[in-house]
Amino acid sequence: MRPDIEHLPAHPQELMAVEPLWKRLKYDRLCNFAPEDAHQLNEVVLGELEASRDDQPRLRSLFHASDLPLPRASHTDKPKITDAAHT
Repeated sequence: MRPDIEHLPAHPQELMAVEPLWKRLKYDRLCNFAPEDAHQLNEVVLGELEASRDDQPRLRSLFHASDLPLPRASHTDKPKITDAAHT
């Protein structure tokens, strides 16, 4: 008996709950932003992600729009997004 092979897209949208968030950052929030260097880009992106993190209704809607269950917080979750280069 041979298994049936089903071709799937490389990044199925219904399993990528954060894809709409990245699209919003890329095409709306940062579309005309021209950073002076990678450090400035990193700072601005981290700031936008921090603001998105505080918008819990929007984040819940991303998961409701996908086929994924809502993530559960664990005791190891960190409270804020940090820049690894500054820690």
